[in-house]
Amino acid sequence: MLAGAVTVGRKYLFDEPHSCHVAGLALALFDQLRPLHNLGAADRKILQAAALLHDIGQFVSFKGHHKHSYYLISNTELPNFSRHEMQLVANVARYHRGADPAVQHQPFSELAEADRQRVRRLVAVLRVADALDRDHVQRVRNLQAKIGSSWVTLHLEASGGLLLEGWSLKKKAQLFAGVFARKIRLRFTGDEAADDAAAS
Repeated sequence: MLAGAVTVGRKYLFDEPHSCHVAGLALALFDQLRPLHNLGAADRKILQAAALLHDIGQFVSFKGHHKHSYYLISNTELPNFSRHEMQLVANVARYHRGADPAVQHQPFSELAEADRQRVRRLVAVLRVADALDRDHVQRVRNLQAKIGSSWVTLHLEASGGLLLEGWSLKKKAQLFAGVFARKIRLRFTGDEAADDAAAS
């Protein structure tokens, strides 16, 4: 884990188990979906920091906490991150919930077009990871992503049911479908029957 980001998270009393778990899921997705996103090591680092810090805005208020997260992160320094990278981290965290990234939003509009595309791809991955721990109890132990022509199938090892996660994913995976032209569906390890859940 990025020690500096964890230190910042603790300063703002973040839910450390949830944030670290979401970061782990996000990195697993990032690594397995390289053929889709075509991003590199610097982007992986940005995703990890954003995943760790995505909820720190709750220190200010739960309502609109994604926007508060943007403000706090954009005014934070992390070791080995440039100011430009911190702006990308802040933008990725800002869009982990709520509206999709749009040029009508000032912080996002100030980014270069190439950076907007990077942010959109990273946000799409982060939203899926966050949805998979919707109830903050870390039910998903492991995941394997299989890329198809119109679907990405996530094979999950999980403890207990994932009804809340499946519900959350239906909403949060819409950006993923738009960015990568693939919907997401869930299957549990050992399940050879019909899909357990699908996000459209």
